[in-house]
Amino acid sequence: MEKYSQPEHVTQFLFAEMGTTGSVDGAGRLVIKGRFQQKQIENVLRRYIGTFLPFTCLSFLFRPAFNFVASILASHRRD
Repeated sequence: MEKYSQPEHVTQFLFAEMGTTGSVDGAGRLVIKGRFQQKQIENVLRRYIGTFLPFTCLSFLFRPAFNFVASILASHRRD
């Protein structure tokens, strides 16, 4: 079974789905190039969760990716 637990996998999925690039800054925040509405980012992250985490989000193997996605959603809700 391929392991999708790395935040890099979430990041690459997000960039590919949104057709953009970006990086993670020193504080661990995702910096996305371009202008996107919060809803667009949320929809892509929901697709990621539905595709890669549906049966394993409670597993310790997938917790880092799940936490990374949750932190992205939380930071966009605060902005």
